[in-house]
Amino acid sequence: MTSSLIAREPSSARIKRFLERYRTHEAVDMNNVDYNDIEAILYEYFQRIDEMFFFKLLTREIQGVSKPRKLVAIKTHEVPDANILGLFDQNHDRIEIWLNRLRTFETYPLEHFICVLAHEMVHAYIGIFADERHDMHDEWVNDHCGHGTMFWKLLGYILDRLFELTGSERVWEQICEEESARRAFSRKPRCFLT
Repeated sequence: MTSSLIAREPSSARIKRFLERYRTHEAVDMNNVDYNDIEAILYEYFQRIDEMFFFKLLTREIQGVSKPRKLVAIKTHEVPDANILGLFDQNHDRIEIWLNRLRTFETYPLEHFICVLAHEMVHAYIGIFADERHDMHDEWVNDHCGHGTMFWKLLGYILDRLFELTGSERVWEQICEEESARRAFSRKPRCFLT
């Protein structure tokens, strides 16, 4: 990840623009935002995180069956799922994110979306670009329902940089939740975050 934009040019205009947009959105109560606008916000962060960490690989345009499309798409769900916050559907090259909490049906805050998006982007990146023939692929990638050691290293790097950039306590809370999930996966494989 030392070649990523955030490592090469941490003071670049594009990184500053991410932070400006984050500061604009962090004060917004997502419960008061139309779902189409939430989708647009998610897609904006998808593009910005891709640019900062994944070299714009996930949002690049490729030739689809009948027309050009993005390598990875985003789909949102308004109806909560008891077991899933987000997933990368490798069969459809699509990240799916659930917008609302199960019991209260409240919309999650921006920081939750950013961290779930980063989590699923790591799945997408590894799922598309990892060499399945490598001797260590199972340990690095496939262990614990796709949450192998490389998954956690890459996600940890991204979440640490996002926290350094934003300084947000809510981002930190999401990172702690991810760390708890990592520890749970290392003890007993469960696929509630896919």
